[in-house]
Amino acid sequence: GADKRPSLALKATPQVSFAPAKVVVRAEVKGGPDDFEDFYCASVEWVWDDGTTSENSADCEPYEAGKSQIRRRFTAEHTYRNAGQYR
Repeated sequence: GADKRPSLALKATPQVSFAPAKVVVRAEVKGGPDDFEDFYCASVEWVWDDGTTSENSADCEPYEAGKSQIRRRFTAEHTYRNAGQYR
């Protein structure tokens, strides 16, 4: 229903590659209401599991119930320089 919390789905492309490997990661917020306040104007920190991180943040208007829309898709690109398995 409309009171359900959204969930997060992650996808990395390609899943297997050779270093240096450029990977595109997509996070998608699924379900829940479009004006879910806890997820409004999210800052996203990508932790790449190779000792590096990157961050996306946005400047947003103040939250208004019934009007403010959560962002549902976040995309980032990262290049892995060393071979390994990363999560």
